[in-house]
Amino acid sequence: MKIISESSIEKAIEKIESIPEDSIQEYIDKVAKLQPTILAYAMATGEDIKQELAEDLLYYTLIIFEAFSTEVGTLPEVPENIINASQTNYLEKFEQLENADDPDTGLLDLFNNSSQPTLLHFLVSDLIIDENNETEEEIASEDGAIFSALQVIVESFNSMINKE
Repeated sequence: MKIISESSIEKAIEKIESIPEDSIQEYIDKVAKLQPTILAYAMATGEDIKQELAEDLLYYTLIIFEAFSTEVGTLPEVPENIINASQTNYLEKFEQLENADDPDTGLLDLFNNSSQPTLLHFLVSDLIIDENNETEEEIASEDGAIFSALQVIVESFNSMINKE
């Protein structure tokens, strides 16, 4: 099983952050040609959240794409059925977590059983809540939507490189 390394994540961040601002749309278009379903999923999720958070979602999606590409080379295109299966699987795990007697233990299990623990750790540690006069419910809801979408994207790419 291929696990995305910290080094690949760091290289992905460096690559994304080194793209000149006037070239970012060209890069997004390139990714859209290689992974149209992943980018469409991220953009559709971004429609339901604030503009700034939608941009964060796109930024992290690009980092995930680059981290997987750095680790394995050319990625096979992720089809819609893989995204749907990853989303269903994530929602089932999340529902189990919500219904657990001890949510902290359930959350720990989620981390320990992640197919890509290094990426999960990066996402959790890097996603910082920006409190702009929002209620805690709004913050949690929107950050939760971003995190959920990113988990689905990670699991979708993982399914393509670690076919079982």
